[in-house]
Amino acid sequence: MRCDTGRYRTGLQLPTASDLAAQLAVPMAEVAIARTQLSGYGVLTEHMAGDGHTVTPREQWTVDTVIPSKPAQRAACLLRTGLGAGRYRAGAVLPPEPHLWQVVGIRATHRREAHRILACEGLVTVPVGGAPPTVRPFGSVSRQTFNAAPGGPTLGEAAVAALLVRGATNEEIANRLRISRFALYRHLERIDDRFHAVSRVNRVHAILSGGWSVPPPGGPAPDFDRDDLLLRALAEQPDRAAVGNVMVGATSRHTTLTDWIRELVLRSGARCEEHLVALGHTWGLLGTCARPDGPPVNAGRASQTPSALPLPPSRMRNVQPPGPSLPPQTVGEIASRIVEGAESGRYAAGILLSRDALAADLNVAAPAAGLAIDALLADGTLQPLRNGATPAGARPGGVSPAEYLAARIRDQIGCGLYPPGRPLAQVVALSKHFATSPHPIQAAVRILLAKGTLARVRGGPYRVLDGIHHTESVRIPLPVPTGPHLGPEETHALIRSARARWRNRSYTPPETLQDQWEQLRRAAAQVLEGEDGSLPALRLHEAATLPAPVGSYLRQWHNAVLATALHAHAPSR
Repeated sequence: MRCDTGRYRTGLQLPTASDLAAQLAVPMAEVAIARTQLSGYGVLTEHMAGDGHTVTPREQWTVDTVIPSKPAQRAACLLRTGLGAGRYRAGAVLPPEPHLWQVVGIRATHRREAHRILACEGLVTVPVGGAPPTVRPFGSVSRQTFNAAPGGPTLGEAAVAALLVRGATNEEIANRLRISRFALYRHLERIDDRFHAVSRVNRVHAILSGGWSVPPPGGPAPDFDRDDLLLRALAEQPDRAAVGNVMVGATSRHTTLTDWIRELVLRSGARCEEHLVALGHTWGLLGTCARPDGPPVNAGRASQTPSALPLPPSRMRNVQPPGPSLPPQTVGEIASRIVEGAESGRYAAGILLSRDALAADLNVAAPAAGLAIDALLADGTLQPLRNGATPAGARPGGVSPAEYLAARIRDQIGCGLYPPGRPLAQVVALSKHFATSPHPIQAAVRILLAKGTLARVRGGPYRVLDGIHHTESVRIPLPVPTGPHLGPEETHALIRSARARWRNRSYTPPETLQDQWEQLRRAAAQVLEGEDGSLPALRLHEAATLPAPVGSYLRQWHNAVLATALHAHAPSR
């Protein structure tokens, strides 16, 4: 790639193996292997003596050069602009900033491809083994390299612009990008200075006209009649008075200009005036809009500009498809089904919704599911979670982990695991029993202390109070052991599966969780057959006779606790 981009020019000698290894931060053995392969492809000419290689003319090459994808080129432009603006210091590691990349619609694979592009330009160093890239010293880099995308935005400015065209308020943008309002104001000031914008509507129109962001998705354009003139005046005029001057003589059927604008916003389904102007670009009513990830979009009422940014959930069914390869309304329908699943509790907050898991659950194509996830992430219906997303908001039922754990500890007290007057297990032991960290256990203990269930003398253990009537929760009988007993390997495979699902928080269909819970209970019934009432057996019996809670999050947790109790007892058999 460095030969193809002209960094190593045709006819000139390549640096020595030691210099190449230092520049690329790779072992010399890998440099030797790469040079041998490139010599076979005709890219390099090896000298008969010495450590020299010369770059051959491009027409003599027999290897096809991989052309970077357009999203990767856009990601490289954003990073290049940030390097030129001093956003990333020399020698520092490039931060991943996944929440910003998700807003601008660029995936991790495109970022890795952009890192390779910048490595070929000598701006960053990409170590082997998957380590993050580091910024090279600027003294060895030509300043002309930073000017490859003049006037382009930095990553932060691109993320702000992507949310501005959605009609988001300043508070929503700051919360979505996890920045302070003062940092947001600095971004807005730089955008206004760059485009000489004097209002929020002018700013949105300039962002889309300048190709800083893609237009938001929207349904078919309504029949505007004479409202086309009002839409263009809103986008181009600096204030309401200038808009009124343009529309003189056209407001006879409206009492005021404000009423006319409000009616137009409501009729178009926009969130505000800024969103209305952005939808004007989507419908092709405001001329050609240059897109940063592709060719300009031609003006025309029937043109629909795809985008990874969504409409609010109330209008999610009107989202247009993100590409010509998908049937109409596919992404909008998938997003609507995801929203319905989140509202019904099938997709619970805290559970990882990956592209492949949703594609299998909804029986749709994985790329379409990924685009729907990106749309809901930008809208705020979903929030980032590791390598996927999770529904935003509180978990179903409004039960916090500490409250759920407090209820589970009361259940164990009611079952006789901790008799009144006896000490409670230590926090570390309880965290192992309940497959969680010690922090929610400590919060649950504080809840029980406040309710008078537990007491503690300074420096002593937590003890169950005497004279407190601990009511036992509803219990269900264990199934009668039937059929062949599960062997040790089958039991441990079942335990590993349940604990891995909870550890990864990956989405699992409720039917699969129900089947897993029943298998764990059957295994527990077989293990407890003929037991004498030891402490591990009592803990396993308590976990196996408690009804499974509602919701995929608590159900996964419940199955993991049952699997942990089974694991603590199974080796003793």
